Amino acid sequence: MKKLILTLIACFALVLVPVVALFGCSKKKSDSNKLPEGEGKVAVTFFVDRDTKTVSVIDKNTTVKKPTSPRMKNYKFDGWYANEEKTEYFNFKTPVTESITLYARFYDGKLTMGEDENHAYVSACNSMATSVTIPELYHGKPTTEISSNAFNSHSNFTEFVVPDFITSIGWYAFSSCTGLKSITIGSGVTSIGDGAFRGCTSIETFEMLGSADSIGGLPTDNLTTFVWNGSTVPSRAFYGAELLTSVTLGDSVQSIGYEAFQDCTGLKSITIGSGVTSIGTCAFYGCTAVERFEMLGSADSIGGLPTDNLTTFVWNGSTVPSRAFYGAELLTSVTLGDKVKELSYGAFSCCSSLKEINIPNNVEIIGPFAFESCIELETITIGNSVKEIGESAFSECISLTEIVIPGTVRHIADSLFNECSNLGSVTFENGVESIGRWPFAGCDNLVNVTLPESIIAVTQSSFGLWGDNLSFNERLGAKYLGCEANPYVLLYSTTDKSITNADGILNDVKIIGVNAFNDCKSLATVSIPNSVNVICEYVFNNCNSIVFNERFGAKYLGNTENPYLYLHSVEDKTISDISNILSDVRFIGSSAFSNCTYITTAVIPSSVFVIENSAFSGCEQLHDVTIGDSMRNIGVAAFYECVNLEKITIGQSVLMFGGATFHECSALQTIVIKSPEIYVKAEESDSDLFRNQNIVVYVLSDIVNEFNSNYLERWFDREEVSDGEFAGYYMYSKR
Repeated sequence: MKKLILTLIACFALVLVPVVALFGCSKKKSDSNKLPEGEGKVAVTFFVDRDTKTVSVIDKNTTVKKPTSPRMKNYKFDGWYANEEKTEYFNFKTPVTESITLYARFYDGKLTMGEDENHAYVSACNSMATSVTIPELYHGKPTTEISSNAFNSHSNFTEFVVPDFITSIGWYAFSSCTGLKSITIGSGVTSIGDGAFRGCTSIETFEMLGSADSIGGLPTDNLTTFVWNGSTVPSRAFYGAELLTSVTLGDSVQSIGYEAFQDCTGLKSITIGSGVTSIGTCAFYGCTAVERFEMLGSADSIGGLPTDNLTTFVWNGSTVPSRAFYGAELLTSVTLGDKVKELSYGAFSCCSSLKEINIPNNVEIIGPFAFESCIELETITIGNSVKEIGESAFSECISLTEIVIPGTVRHIADSLFNECSNLGSVTFENGVESIGRWPFAGCDNLVNVTLPESIIAVTQSSFGLWGDNLSFNERLGAKYLGCEANPYVLLYSTTDKSITNADGILNDVKIIGVNAFNDCKSLATVSIPNSVNVICEYVFNNCNSIVFNERFGAKYLGNTENPYLYLHSVEDKTISDISNILSDVRFIGSSAFSNCTYITTAVIPSSVFVIENSAFSGCEQLHDVTIGDSMRNIGVAAFYECVNLEKITIGQSVLMFGGATFHECSALQTIVIKSPEIYVKAEESDSDLFRNQNIVVYVLSDIVNEFNSNYLERWFDREEVSDGEFAGYYMYSKR
């Protein structure tokens, strides 16, 4: 019995020892990566995937033997990497100082990769491949290139995306990939070799996000969509691409070459990024189907773009070119960006479908005829940075019913709202200083006009042809226009023709309008307040009972403080010296010096603000005129038939000529301009100002950049004068 028990114990021990040994080994293996340094061993784990890994235990500070390369279906083995992200390539010559895990990396098996000292590249591809994934690393080196001919004649590709880490595409890299329809080139590409896409005849979409400036000979026969971010769109790159419908140029694009998209007759949408500064000649010429044109850059050209089908226009260049959208009859939407400074001559003239325009605060100039004949234009919002609005800018906008002109616009140009037949309300905000000729001619439904107190210059025709529906403020038998702060800015007319004095009528008045007291035959006493800024022409026509103040053979009106404020007429036509006559005078009346044939020199002192119509007409011996620095307004034909007038100097504050100012002044040779506010233009009524072929115009250099010299710059040559009488001036001479 005892022998049997001993036998059973022995058998049990034989079973127990292997089990203990087995667990002991398992525990030791599982702790192999945590061996104490004192043992002098480290573990290297080779990780392929979660089901495939091996461990090598080696002496610390020794190198580990590279194992047999693992395999994976459809992939090629790249190498072992020292981090889980597989970005740190492991060098087997490096001693291992602690336990580590190495990770196997694979790449697309259809590719053949190559490398040089610092970079890797794609050198070839399986000809049957339909798609590939280019590895970012190869043997630990960044992949930066698709080398020449790498995908040449791979006709099974239909689309290809070049990743952002690629910087260059070699010669003929995709040449003759005849099945390729779409290619996207990543943001890192800076170079594309010759012929890279030659023979890719099926490409419909080409998207370049990098900065390369070549399209690698890309055929455009079937191209419909083009996205580009290189610095330059090459000249004639897409000439005649008739199927191209959409072009998007990124913010990195700086220029568009000449004829780049000429005759892309199917092109409907163009978006140009914020970096574009120049557009070549005829870049979009013949693109007759374009409906949307969006320019976010600062270029000032539309490259000959036809506007026949244009409906939407977005612009951020500094200037909208002259007549750029003339007659764009389908244009319904215009958006002006925060870099726009000027809308040039006729920019949107005859855009007959445009209903609304918002001119943002950054715009400073609205050119002549800018919106002429926009017959559906109902709403115009003008920003508070606009300084200048050219003549007829809104003429014949027959759907316009109301408008506000901000006070930053100092001068209201001629014929500004001519034939705006449904215009009912106009507000000129405080700051407007002058009103040109016939601004509301043909505005038959004009009812409300708000005039600010800031107006200091008008012409004979500023308030003419305003229609019969105007609503006036009335008092003391007189009609006025004004503003909320002062309802009596303009004395428009007197309705009570029986008045004998003007007491109270002129209180708070800034402008005495044309013919204001016409036919007030009993009017005897007139006191003109110092607050009056402008006295228009023919104010006292047929007022035969007025008692004038007289001195030096001349008649005046004024007030107790200054009886000589207004020079009505000079009765002594033999005078030669006008200095005494003009002492204390602010306004020179119509025909005041007419036919004073002994005057040779006229110096208009700075006290004078206004010279009215024909003031010096027929002064045949007058040869030199100097106009003081306070002068604001020179009337119609003011120097008419001054046939010996040779030189005129215009002071710093002159705002406008009334028209035909120097008509028949055939001897005029020299004009000196000190005022930046005068608008010089080749208008028929003013053309005599510059008719003489030998005429020379001097403009003070300090104001030459502000001076509105549209006409002079067009027909005159300019040079700076460095010495002599006109040192510090620019000289304009006829070409």
